[in-house]
Amino acid sequence: DPMKDAPFFSVVLPTFNRKDKLLECLGSLEAQTYPRADFEVIVVDDGSADGTQASVEAFSARSQLQVSCHRQQHAGPSAARNAGAGKAKGAVIAFTEDDVVPDTRWLELAARYFADPATAAMEGRTRSGSSGSSGNLRSFETPGTRGFLPCNLFVRREVFLAVGGFDPGYCDLSLNLYFREDADFGFRLLEHRYGTLSGADVVVSHPEQFHTPRDVFRHARRYLFDPLLYRNHPALYRELIEVKRLGVLTIHRPFHYLCWFYLVCIIVILAEIFSGHHNYLPVCLIVMLVVHMGIR
Repeated sequence: DPMKDAPFFSVVLPTFNRKDKLLECLGSLEAQTYPRADFEVIVVDDGSADGTQASVEAFSARSQLQVSCHRQQHAGPSAARNAGAGKAKGAVIAFTEDDVVPDTRWLELAARYFADPATAAMEGRTRSGSSGSSGNLRSFETPGTRGFLPCNLFVRREVFLAVGGFDPGYCDLSLNLYFREDADFGFRLLEHRYGTLSGADVVVSHPEQFHTPRDVFRHARRYLFDPLLYRNHPALYRELIEVKRLGVLTIHRPFHYLCWFYLVCIIVILAEIFSGHHNYLPVCLIVMLVVHMGIR
């Protein structure tokens, strides 16, 4: 019986001012095929002002799930995840987010990976778009690449505590930005040599990230946390961050190189204009166009 030694899961769900999305996520957890007696849901309300706590309490009153809601002063998602993990009873913590929808067999399929005691952590597959879509959230990465995305991450509770949880330092509340706390946590798992797996069949659906140019620029602003990640984990940063594969080629941080190349093209064009020699100007313009398309 594959469910005989199934672990008790604590699903930790941080939220901030997104009660409608949160209730949709809770509905997908209510539809899980995993026995309801074998998991709990811990909602951490990170200082919401939209009636989140009352909505969760109303949901809990009409649901058969073991749902609890803990409210804290706004401190960011990492602090909220740590607070939820501190209240967890389960042997395995299942991290997800309020705007994703886990497949109905999410917990059932995840449990099979933890039948092996050597499995310390497992990351499922995060699908971009609605349920049934086939694209991955990080579509340019090789399938199975570990990103330690906290919307679909399972960690044994003792391992989570041993590595110190998520680092709240990867959050700036004044700018309302957070980034790289997932990579930092995953790098600490790797540095402690814990066994981590990828579970392609353990799926959640994440909304598409970029609908407007503003979304793209906001995402780019989050890279201000990269120096902190590099300072804390220089070797793993160079090895694993922004690694793209094009056939047999492996390119580290291609976006950075494209930007530098684009800047060089601008300098060359200016030099051509001011020197009065325009021989290479058409070539530079063509190269700039190609690089510009690459950046987009």
